[in-house]
Amino acid sequence: MSRGARAAALAVAVALLAACSVVPTSGPIEQGPVVDSGESTQFIRVIAAPPSAGADPEAIVRGFLEANASLEEDHAIARQYLTSEAADAWDAAASTGVYDPASVRVNDRGGEVRVRLSVVAELLADGTLANLETPEQRTLVFPVSRVRQADGPPQWRISSAPPGTVISSTDLRRAYRPYWAGFMSRRIDVLVPDGRLVPVVGPSLPTALTELVLGGPSGWLAPAVRTGVPAGTTLALAAVPVENGVALVELSAEALSATDTQRRDLAAQLTWTLTQLPEVSAVRLLVAGEEFAVPGSLAPYTRTTFQPMAPDALSRGASGTLQPPSYVLVGEELIRVTDVARTALPVRAEGARSLRGLAISLDERRAASAAGDGTGVWLLPLDRTTTTREVPAAEVTDLSFDIDGALWFVDDGGLRRVGPDGAAESVPIDAEGLPPLRNARLARDGARIALVAGGRSYVAAVHRSEGQLVVARPVPTDTIVLDVSAIAWRDATALDLIGRLGDTGAQALRMSVANGQVAPLGVPMEPIELAAAPSSVSLVAAADERILTNVGLQWRDRGPGRAVAYPG
Repeated sequence: MSRGARAAALAVAVALLAACSVVPTSGPIEQGPVVDSGESTQFIRVIAAPPSAGADPEAIVRGFLEANASLEEDHAIARQYLTSEAADAWDAAASTGVYDPASVRVNDRGGEVRVRLSVVAELLADGTLANLETPEQRTLVFPVSRVRQADGPPQWRISSAPPGTVISSTDLRRAYRPYWAGFMSRRIDVLVPDGRLVPVVGPSLPTALTELVLGGPSGWLAPAVRTGVPAGTTLALAAVPVENGVALVELSAEALSATDTQRRDLAAQLTWTLTQLPEVSAVRLLVAGEEFAVPGSLAPYTRTTFQPMAPDALSRGASGTLQPPSYVLVGEELIRVTDVARTALPVRAEGARSLRGLAISLDERRAASAAGDGTGVWLLPLDRTTTTREVPAAEVTDLSFDIDGALWFVDDGGLRRVGPDGAAESVPIDAEGLPPLRNARLARDGARIALVAGGRSYVAAVHRSEGQLVVARPVPTDTIVLDVSAIAWRDATALDLIGRLGDTGAQALRMSVANGQVAPLGVPMEPIELAAAPSSVSLVAAADERILTNVGLQWRDRGPGRAVAYPG
């Protein structure tokens, strides 16, 4: 089956299951974890079935694999497929591999069952989803034996299970929910969302998210962010209760060693992280029952308290409005487009009519575009504070401004940076085997960059090493989008891109940075590049030099233009 057919079959199966479900009217009442009712985190809980009587070895192994996604009571259902000795010995927490369900091949060899599957990602212990560069083919061997039953004939059971669990990509979305933990950018005082997957069973969500913040950033992001959590700080209580919308976070005594800046950062991190939940509107911090004071702020803390640190605080452009203007190259003019006006700015650069690609600085003081043949970059003034300047290059394929007003561009597969003073330098990328770059877009938090190399998309940390900015540890964003040709930050937690899903043609897609989940935005005609920004429509520049705007899954003509960009 194709990916599209499998997705359609899954949707039909889910609908049928929903139609056939029955609401129980009896049984014990138990308190469960708080569930976020927000649309972005709705889930279908995995309900695994125990072994059926008379099941053959292949059915037992398939049932065990399906039960791996049921996390209740330390995989209690999955352990029922094992002999008692194997159940005691199985280390389910050793690792979690995520596999493509269409790749599974099962072979019963008599006395053992071999399973071959394609692992596409690893779910790390901190909830970070680590997508693999290329799928890893694994063979799992399950010895089986008959086990005498007290109340019936012997039944087949698995006598030895490999350490760790494997879970299908489909069940991953049922067993875990995407959230983020907030950490502070090292380059500027804004929060950087660190995407994690949280089990649907276990501690309440307020408790789980608090522990993610206290546990620190994920490995790939760590060089680019800081945390206000003093070393050794933990939850003093085992839970974070929520009373009348206020989450009560009681920290251990180590928190008292925090400086004033750390106190502010710690409060901002926990407040923004916990208020993702619809039941949390504010946060109080306590140590030994006493208020954990944050200089200049009054408890309880809300997002408004720390609004300047919002993940998308720098996305409003120079005007400060929620919807920044877009910019379009038309002929020899650069057009500034708002809801109420279109303002034409002449482009005074050699070969202005053939310039391609566009980037706008966050302060809207400078624009940049590449020469038609890619052998140079033009820095263009948008006000009187800067002048036109050309930077020689070999083959430019993408441009992006950072939070310092410096221009980054992909040149001949590498990455270069031109500072506000005009000095150009190469930007090292700490990655082995990364194909030549095609695209590079800086996030508006200064800590991350989205890359396209070899037709695949990546995110990486941006940080200083020995006084120089470097790009560290690019990680794949997903496992299914191919031939990516353009990318842009929709907001702090999502990317828009142009790529293919399976056998389809190029289309616009939106991707969660937390879990790589992809949603289609429709198929604009011959898309070349795109632009995105928070609270704004996504835009595409098409091959026929028309700008298209996204409305649901439709794309509408917005007028002429061969390149388009939002600030940053």
